This record gives sequence, structure tokens and C-alpha cells, in this order.
Amino acid sequence: RNKEYHKFYSLTQNVVEREKFVLMKEKMALADNLIKNKQFNEAFNTLIDAKNLIPNDAEIFNYLGIVSIELKKTPLEVYTFFEKAVLLDPKNRGYKENLYLAKKKLEK
Repeated sequence: RNKEYHKFYSLTQNVVEREKFVLMKEKMALADNLIKNKQFNEAFNTLIDAKNLIPNDAEIFNYLGIVSIELKKTPLEVYTFFEKAVLLDPKNRGYKENLYLAKKKLEK
């Protein structure tokens, strides 16, 4: 009944998907360190690599939105990343707040 449990259980059954997931998590950790060190271009590229491994992970899209703000990308691009995060995880309040703030910026 638990979606998260089934998601991770299915990963254990498929070696290729499990390895992609592990690599994605490693790239997310690297991106987090790059963000902390204000290396936003490198972080953005690392997040894109993570997205290419697991294309439907809301956390990746949320991070892409955050890094896009730091890189001063267009408000539409920032909004698009946050929108995708909310579509993938509609119950996450943090993602919804980021989308709301991006929408306000887009309306200006």
C-alpha cells in the first residue's frame, strides 16, 4: 500500500535501475556540496546528469529550480523546474512554496 516502499522494492529487483538510482544519489550529494561551495554552474550540470539517470525525481527538479535562481536564469525556466517538482510530488509543501514564489516572480 505504501508507494515509497513499492518504489524502492522494485528498485531492488532491477539491477540496472538500482545502479542508476545509486548514481543519481551520488550526483545529488555532489551537487549539494557544489551548492554549498557556491559552484552553481557545476551543480547545475551535475543535477542535469542526475535527471538524465532518474528523469522523474521531484527533488532533482526542486534543486534545479533553486540553482537556476542562483544562476539568474529566466523566471519562466525557474518556474518550470518548480512546477515539475510539484507535479511529481504534489504533497510536498516545500516544493509548493517554491512554485508559489516562482509564480509571483514570473508575474512581475
